[in-house]
Amino acid sequence: MTVDMGNAVRLSIYESARKPEQKFWVRTSTLDARFDMREDASMVHPALLVFAQAVGKKLPHVKFAPMVGDRCELWFYDPHQPYVLGTLLYDYHLEKYGVEARGIKNERFSSTHSEYLRLWSTNMSTAVKKVAANAVPWTIGELASLSVKDYKSARDEELEDVESKVANLLKNLGMTGVDTQVFSYLRSQVKGNARLGDQGFHDDAYELVQTHE
Repeated sequence: MTVDMGNAVRLSIYESARKPEQKFWVRTSTLDARFDMREDASMVHPALLVFAQAVGKKLPHVKFAPMVGDRCELWFYDPHQPYVLGTLLYDYHLEKYGVEARGIKNERFSSTHSEYLRLWSTNMSTAVKKVAANAVPWTIGELASLSVKDYKSARDEELEDVESKVANLLKNLGMTGVDTQVFSYLRSQVKGNARLGDQGFHDDAYELVQTHE
């Protein structure tokens, strides 16, 4: 059996780092570094502005950038990191503060729910602590996972193609499956380089064994 080292590396990356949601693939270099919470206060909801200021005191290295068209969300990021750390949130209906970050797993919701990556609190001090706990640097594994194709998806697609091809070849040869004595005999003949029937049957038989293996 030949080992594809490229696939092995991609599998290792896939297994060692959960690929971050695409919403966090925002490069810090594309954000407006000129945003000033005093001069540009009108761009942000007042309560969110106070929240961001509290986070800034807790995490002096973190900067903020506004969301286009949304006064209740702010990117928060480390300018020395390539991608954003997450989002500060404010729900003015329920008057609560939130954080959305790639490392959060809110088990109260399913992994596909919009709240799965969010934590909330009506107490701003508690919310600031939640932000601090989730303002974590990107890992090498996470960064590497963005530059390679998702190995599992690619592998699943490949296996589906192979299974479909095997099924078609079995049908052409009038066989019911690869777990039969007929297939075992056919395989032994192919391994012995035997001539099998007419050209069409011969080619299908050899292709079936090779594809299955």
